Amino acid sequence: MENEKHYFNSTSYASRFTLQSLLNKMERINKYRQNVRKNIDVVSLTDDTKWENDVNIGLLIENFSFFCESIYSCMDYLGYLIYIYQSRNGLDRGGRCKVQSSFHTIIDAYKKQPTREEYAIFKCKELCEVMSSIMQWYYDIRLIRSKEIHYNTGKIIRKDGDILYDNHVIYGDHIANDFNLSNIDMYYDNFTRDVRTILEIMDTYKLGILKR
Repeated sequence: MENEKHYFNSTSYASRFTLQSLLNKMERINKYRQNVRKNIDVVSLTDDTKWENDVNIGLLIENFSFFCESIYSCMDYLGYLIYIYQSRNGLDRGGRCKVQSSFHTIIDAYKKQPTREEYAIFKCKELCEVMSSIMQWYYDIRLIRSKEIHYNTGKIIRKDGDILYDNHVIYGDHIANDFNLSNIDMYYDNFTRDVRTILEIMDTYKLGILKR
């Protein structure tokens, strides 16, 4: 991660602080992931008659909520860095629009074709490839995070031998969802890979700021 630190070391204190916060939070997200795995192992042995009162189920949903909330906020840190990168490298010119600093507005702007072409920053092919990858998992995390923040109605169920996060609250674009918690490693791996790739892209296309 050294190159990532080097690029943003040449920018503002806010950028450097945001980057460090992002990296720190990524470490905590890994701990939440590990806790979820441990909780799954424990609750998978819980008898059905004791399911509703098992304290480990409460710990599982708590750690999973922290996992999703932390990824969501981490992506907002990344959104701010993309916003700063865009302005610093002139990518707020050459197009009619520039992306805002919150990541959900950035990914939503990318999702909307053909208006995507109005954003100069999306002319970077490598960035678009990563954004397409992020779309495969980000909305799942965002959905769960939003429901837990606003409604706190998720519950843990066992179905066909799998441990699922279940939340059937429906509002706006928020649909009912079941999340197989055994997939948490896949989401974590995709998240860390895509964040690191975007940081590497911003380090590579820095218009000579960083001397290798």
